[in-house]
Amino acid sequence: SFEIDDFEQDWLYTRKFDFIHGRELNGFVADYDRLFRQAFDHLKPGGWFEIQSIEAYLFTDDQTAPEAKYTHLWTQHIREAADKFGKSFTVLPKWKEKMENVGFVDVRDNAYKVC
Repeated sequence: SFEIDDFEQDWLYTRKFDFIHGRELNGFVADYDRLFRQAFDHLKPGGWFEIQSIEAYLFTDDQTAPEAKYTHLWTQHIREAADKFGKSFTVLPKWKEKMENVGFVDVRDNAYKVC
C-alpha cells in the first residue's frame, strides 16, 4: 500500500516501512537533515530509502555550456528564488553525507547523464 502525507511535517506513522521513495525533491525541502532522519527512523531494519532528483545546473560534454548564457541565467534565477523561499537547489551533492550522518549505510550516489 502507498501512504502520502506532507513529508516536511512530523511523521506520525505508528508502523515502520520496508521502502520509502522520494522523487524530484531537490529544491523542495527546507530541512534535508530532518527529512533523512525521519525516513531513517520510519524504516524497518533492512528497509530501503530511495530518493532521486535532477541537479539544477547545465553541463555539456563538449564544453559548450557557456554559450547557453540565457539558460545559465534562468537556472541561476531559479536557484536564487529557491534560496529566498528557504528551499535550496544546491544541497543535492550533500545528500549522501547527510544520509550517512543520520545512520544510513551502503548509501549509493549514482549520477546519470540526461539528454
